[in-house]
Amino acid sequence: MQAAPYGSWTSRLGADELAAATVRFGQVAIAGGSIFASEGRPAEGGRNVVVECRSDGTVADVNPAPFDVRTRVHEYGGGAFLVAGDGELFFSHDEDQRLWHVRRGEAPRPVTKGGACRYADARPDAARGRLVAVREDHSDSGEAVATIVAIDLASGDETALASGHDFFSNPRLSPDGRRLAWLSWDHPRMPWQGSDLWVAELDAAGRPLAPRHVAGGEHESIFQPEWSPAGELHFASDRSGWWNLCRERAGRIEPLHAMAAEFGEPQWEFGLSMYGFAGDGSRSAYSDFRVSTVAKRPSAEIDCRMCWWSRGGALSFRPARRSVSRRSTRCCGPIATRAFCPTAPSATATLPCSPST
Repeated sequence: MQAAPYGSWTSRLGADELAAATVRFGQVAIAGGSIFASEGRPAEGGRNVVVECRSDGTVADVNPAPFDVRTRVHEYGGGAFLVAGDGELFFSHDEDQRLWHVRRGEAPRPVTKGGACRYADARPDAARGRLVAVREDHSDSGEAVATIVAIDLASGDETALASGHDFFSNPRLSPDGRRLAWLSWDHPRMPWQGSDLWVAELDAAGRPLAPRHVAGGEHESIFQPEWSPAGELHFASDRSGWWNLCRERAGRIEPLHAMAAEFGEPQWEFGLSMYGFAGDGSRSAYSDFRVSTVAKRPSAEIDCRMCWWSRGGALSFRPARRSVSRRSTRCCGPIATRAFCPTAPSATATLPCSPST
């Protein structure tokens, strides 16, 4: 054995070999009995691949090489792919930032026409044969122009639906396709400092009529607007000092439950999710992929509460001690969430809440 001073010995393992074994998981979606998740693969030069895990246990890549599923909208990205059906995927390709469409067993085809635009946070509008997404246009020198657009799947033509603000996110169609909700904010604010929630009725062609301001402002942050299966708009607002869940009903904002806990997190990227709705209204299911901290509470261990909503009309929370890091939580169910509370009681807390269905 050859002796060498501390820190100067040679190794058969290099940085490439060590990094190649670390696969980074990103966005997750569930559709058609399959789980879809993006993998960042160092062994392939950092290429991001959407992997489908089917109910029979088979696993397969959805986007073939060299396609790299990544968007650079807001530079931080997120929300780079959308599962529109069983084995059907829309995604942003990192090299050209165009949106592409691929079906299981077929080659990808472009949806957008190319150029200096980037796209993120797309949602399907199947009845009108289009996608609704955030577009960031870098055609001119200076700051990029953000717009919420509708993208025709047959022609690739784009129609502006919302504009006039520095940033947009979370375009969400109501279940009946008649209303569109979205978030906006402007310099110098970050979205966790102050953002605005808007809703507009859509005409027969899918064009928004007069947008209506629902909540938010310079000193109120809105997080994750979503429509319930019954068509009621839900979101998290920090007007109380904590991101608490609210809904709009009959033109009024109703807090679902006021508590010193977070149901949101800093929106550094698209696609963050802290709650969801179960389609049958019976019980939620949630996947503990990622958990985050914010500046309002200690970064050490805190009490995390998982919750579900049973058909009896109660949101139930159970405390669970664990360490947290700067990541997000993905979940689904009415209303499933990961809430954070530094002083969570040891007993199970039940949140009375009348379901809207």
